[in-house]
Amino acid sequence: MRKADIVHLNSLSIELAKKAKTFGKPVIAVLHTAPFPEEVYNSIDDYIDVYVAPSNFTRQSEEAKIGSNKIVVIHHGVDMELFNPRIPKEEARRRFGIPLNAKVILWIDRISLEKDLETFIRSRGVHP
Repeated sequence: MRKADIVHLNSLSIELAKKAKTFGKPVIAVLHTAPFPEEVYNSIDDYIDVYVAPSNFTRQSEEAKIGSNKIVVIHHGVDMELFNPRIPKEEARRRFGIPLNAKVILWIDRISLEKDLETFIRSRGVHP
């Protein structure tokens, strides 16, 4: 940690945040697993320089609990060169055995209760 320029936390670890501050390092905490109880922020906020939210929704829902404007939104990016379809949709569906009129849903998140995948699927008119 001494050689690091910055400490990037993917979870709100008060132990790591405190240690980073003993070395005078700035600390960024990513709110991947929000929501967090207000008590969590109360215990760690003094050690965090910036919180990063992956969406405006997360920023808005967590900002009141943190009690500050230390949250910035950085959306997850997609490499459009890598994920740019180079074959026609009809050919891709035939190649993967997907009917031309079938609904296709791409889910790129973890499956957990707070994500509520079941409601999303039902809202699209599909039943698991």
